[in-house]
Amino acid sequence: MNPAFNSLANCERIDLLVGVEANLYFDALLPRSITEEWEPSITCELGEHRADRWRLLPEESQIGRHPFLLSLKDPRDGHRYTFTSELHIHGPTKNLHPQQWLPVGDSITATGLYAEALCKRSKHCGPLVQSVGTRTGSEAPAIRHEGYPGWKYLDFLRKRPATPGPNFREEIDPPFLSSSSFGECLDFAAYRHTHLAGEEPDFITVFLGANDVARLDDSQLDEEIPKIVEQAVTLANAFLQDTSQSRIGLIPPLPPAVSQDAFGINYGCLIPRWRYRKCQHALLRALQGQFEKFHPRLSLIPAFLHIDPVTGYPMRNEPANGHSYVIRSVASNAVHPSPSGYNQIADAILAWIAGQTHLQPLPGVRSNSAAEKTLSTLPPPMRKPLET
Repeated sequence: MNPAFNSLANCERIDLLVGVEANLYFDALLPRSITEEWEPSITCELGEHRADRWRLLPEESQIGRHPFLLSLKDPRDGHRYTFTSELHIHGPTKNLHPQQWLPVGDSITATGLYAEALCKRSKHCGPLVQSVGTRTGSEAPAIRHEGYPGWKYLDFLRKRPATPGPNFREEIDPPFLSSSSFGECLDFAAYRHTHLAGEEPDFITVFLGANDVARLDDSQLDEEIPKIVEQAVTLANAFLQDTSQSRIGLIPPLPPAVSQDAFGINYGCLIPRWRYRKCQHALLRALQGQFEKFHPRLSLIPAFLHIDPVTGYPMRNEPANGHSYVIRSVASNAVHPSPSGYNQIADAILAWIAGQTHLQPLPGVRSNSAAEKTLSTLPPPMRKPLET
């Protein structure tokens, strides 16, 4: 059994915004159902310990840093798990010009819904944000992005084959790939000059992983997870080496909807929830191990902690069975959030952006931070050629 199955997710820092509700759902930390039998115990001067989560609506008086500790006890063998983090609570930031944000991802990004919620909320909380990209949201046309339904990390690194199979991704080449006499290479600088007038986005988020693990089996994890992480490293380095100031946020895949019903409705008998949840958690832990201290301009965004596994995904009403007059509500989408779930993702990303502005000055805002002076002089990472 892959050791990640029994490894508690970690998060050194959780960014929160004044006036924006924050939740930390216990089920996000392990591929288990964390009930009262696990004896969850929280040590924190702020917030409320609810049945399934910790909750806080931050206030201005709470701006600053606060330690957080959650303890769990496995009811099967008594093993104790400890989750430690630090809450960073930020107030609204006034900037003279919108911060340019490039969302990169799969179908969750392609809808434009979490980006739309974030940009609207940024007018009142945190720094003002504007999305950029070559595509428009399928459900939010005013939003720009680089989200492609069904895509994995690998799909951003390879050109579409001349004769793709029937289940291949959308018929389009990756936006950051360029051709030269030396072959295909990731060239984000060329993308910037073509589509962003040469400007660096202030923020780039990469939200992938669900399609990478959707069809994996337990027996494949030891071989396949390192490959996915290496592909994530290649994409991250492409952004880092072709920018000098952009902050990159990597968003690991989210825990799925709480019930097998959603997987049965969406995938029939192809993908059992328990298997997807284990594979999602294994990739989450591997990405955390690789990127926790990867580069000063790159950090992980713990959106996986913030989404409600029950109401954060769509539900539908249906009879209990074909002969029953009892109507029950069941989860109906396994990995694509409900409107409230998209809003929770937006909250997590906007809080991260607000936290990053304390290290990188906004236009028209003075800062004498020693940290940001150090960051501005750091060399870019070494360019790594794509392997074929």
